[in-house]
Amino acid sequence: MRLLNTSTLEVQEFLESQVPEYVILSHTWRKEEVTLQDLLSGKAPTKKGYTKLTGCCKKAKDDGFTYCWIDTCCIDKTSSAELSEDINSMYQWYKNAEICYAYLEDVIDWKDVTAYFISNGHSLNGLKSFTNSKWFTRGWTLQELIAPPIVEFYDAFWSEMGTRSSLQETLTLVTGINRDVLTGGNPLDYAVAVRLSWAARRETSRLEDKAYCLFGILGVNMPLLYGEGKRAFRRLQEEILRVDEDYTLFAWDASLSRGRFPGGYAMTESLLANSPSDFKTFMPIVDPVSRELSGESKLPHRRENLSKTCFSVLPPPEDHSPPQMTSRGCRLSLPLFRHEERSWYGCLACLDRPSFDTLLLCIMLRQDEGNESRFERDWDTSGEQVTLICLPLNTLKDFRYASIYVTTSMNDHWQTFASSVQAESDSLVQLVIDPALRSEISHEFLNRTAVRGCVADEDSMDSTDVSPPPPDASDWYYGKQIDNFQFRFGHAGGQDLVVVVYVHVNHNPYLTAEFGPSMKSPDVRQGPLVPPPSLPISQPTLDRSLDRKVLQIEHSTDGNDPAWAIHVSLRRAGSSREGCPAMRRILFLSDAKTYVLELTKRRLLKVCSQSD
Repeated sequence: MRLLNTSTLEVQEFLESQVPEYVILSHTWRKEEVTLQDLLSGKAPTKKGYTKLTGCCKKAKDDGFTYCWIDTCCIDKTSSAELSEDINSMYQWYKNAEICYAYLEDVIDWKDVTAYFISNGHSLNGLKSFTNSKWFTRGWTLQELIAPPIVEFYDAFWSEMGTRSSLQETLTLVTGINRDVLTGGNPLDYAVAVRLSWAARRETSRLEDKAYCLFGILGVNMPLLYGEGKRAFRRLQEEILRVDEDYTLFAWDASLSRGRFPGGYAMTESLLANSPSDFKTFMPIVDPVSRELSGESKLPHRRENLSKTCFSVLPPPEDHSPPQMTSRGCRLSLPLFRHEERSWYGCLACLDRPSFDTLLLCIMLRQDEGNESRFERDWDTSGEQVTLICLPLNTLKDFRYASIYVTTSMNDHWQTFASSVQAESDSLVQLVIDPALRSEISHEFLNRTAVRGCVADEDSMDSTDVSPPPPDASDWYYGKQIDNFQFRFGHAGGQDLVVVVYVHVNHNPYLTAEFGPSMKSPDVRQGPLVPPPSLPISQPTLDRSLDRKVLQIEHSTDGNDPAWAIHVSLRRAGSSREGCPAMRRILFLSDAKTYVLELTKRRLLKVCSQSD
């Protein structure tokens, strides 16, 4: 281990058994930090980071310490082998330090402002308040806050602002870290999902460091492979499974927001998370039936109250084995409860709720049609885009342990947001209208451009308004990776049917339907329209074998009243392989995801019988 002499500013090396007392620096990197090579070559005083280095050494010397450790100059970053070894040791080095100086270079204690101007004449531009410091947003500073026995916070002038103990309440609010951890508690006592949530809003300069900076927090070690990208976090999860049987690793919330537009969703069929940010939210829903029976609508869910397993209420069988990564996916021995055909609840852990009953935290799983032992992560239940479900303890009798394989393929995993979607058109919806129903449609409006053959005019990208609709079979409409297709069909009886299709690559389509007053050219940005009681719309149902969602538009009024009585279905149809020259046209993409929206006429008696 290298240490910096606080008097001579020379680097000295020590064997592990001979390391003297030292203090350690926690900071955020800036331009021109002092490296080991700078110190050895004598170039250190020419670097901007030299002031930080001398300030740390002066503070340590004033506190009576001969040595300090600073990551910029005590690690030889030109050696990949040394860098890997040091990063795996770093948490322990912070833990063994006498004091950690947390230097918040972008923060100033305002009582020192006058002295600052007089002595230095520097500008205050860019200086922030304590809680807004960049230090709280960086991945590496997480372990630097938790590991040391004492953490002291200093502003840009090395004026002390407080300690981890004195600022405990503020730090808990800013970081989300539990108070007992900030007062010396062992972070390994908490579930993996809790620890990963502490890092969910932190960033690193290199993508791989999002995983590497968490070694100590998670109690794992593994070699560094810079250049592997997101695979680093996957390897980290695989390593966690080898050392800790903690099923909350799978309890990450795929629905990062609760909006109905898929741009806020991060859907996946993979059991493993894509990054620590997948643990940013924790919003499991209570099973709709249980919620109705209990009468509880808003229930407190604190991730800190998660157990690591469900063994306390669902003891595993004698032949139970911990999770294991295989070529087929992750092999799990998990309590399962059948929800629907090929749709299952898998119990991960218990969620304790003070003043409420304990709940079972479950993940949604979908069974492979051709192999009963193979599953993938699921997210759709009762029309709600969710992946985590809470069940009451009275469902324990319905669970049975089973040995299954759950896919962890990163090919199935995507996390894309509307702000990052490119402008290409890579989703296609084919509209098929029953000829018997077309005769009842007075006008038709769509908020997406029709694709005639394999191209569409750029001049018609905003909307297509056809009145009356053409009598031919079907039309194609194109969209982006994340998009919504809004169709409005006018009925001679005065009610417009609005059908909205939300789509995303590798994502089961989501379908809604609403009624509104008839209008020739509606504003598609209007809020949702509330259907009148006389024209009820069924809840979406899902046929897994066909990847199809169905809405039944029922007609419960007088049979002589002209109104809708139709069957609306949406199915995923695969990919389009057609192509044509680009020129100045909108194309079918070579691998565009396609969906088929069907409106079928239904007889009144049949509709009524289905609603009973």
